[in-house]
Amino acid sequence: MKTRWLSFGLVASFSTLAVACGETPPPDVAPQPAAVVPHAVEAPSAVPGVSAAPAASAAPSAAPSASADAKPVEKKEEKIDYIKLFDGKWAQDYSGSIKDADDAKAEKAGGPKKDDKKIDAAKQKSAASFEKAKMTFENAGGVHSATKAGKAAHKFKYAAEAKDGSKDLTVKATEKDQVSKKDLKDAFVFTFVDSDTVTMKDPGDKKGATVLVFKRQK
Repeated sequence: MKTRWLSFGLVASFSTLAVACGETPPPDVAPQPAAVVPHAVEAPSAVPGVSAAPAASAAPSAAPSASADAKPVEKKEEKIDYIKLFDGKWAQDYSGSIKDADDAKAEKAGGPKKDDKKIDAAKQKSAASFEKAKMTFENAGGVHSATKAGKAAHKFKYAAEAKDGSKDLTVKATEKDQVSKKDLKDAFVFTFVDSDTVTMKDPGDKKGATVLVFKRQK
């Protein structure tokens, strides 16, 4: 009996001593859940029918070069020196109004029945006659030398003039013709069809209907 009371007394004494010393028993604290560490989210794999999120835009492209913005350079029409182009050897060509007139005569030679043999024969005869009587000329060093039917026709020093925007070249003798020994007062006007073809009105045709064609000889 005494032993039990002694034990109880000791417990009571210890409890009273703890309170007296100001020590309070730790309160009951509920256990805290463990901290959750977020996992890195993996990019979704490509799924058919579902477009992937747009990628970050690329760096802006370089500014356009100055050449891209520059206006195209307009090509200026090259000025042709017809005076210099007139140099060289030239020969009368069987074409133009002369050939047209010969062809018309040949058609008449064919008669009402338009005989092809007679027409062709007439054309060949006209072409042969032209070849014998054709004119040639050469310009070199400011001197114009011309022949007709294989014989010298003209030779003289000349001055040439070409106006801007025109294909006409005006040639005028600056001395007496060395062949005919006459003053050539009239100027000759040559018109460039292209760099190898010139035309001029026949000086012997007062009506000016006949046009002579000359081709450059290479």
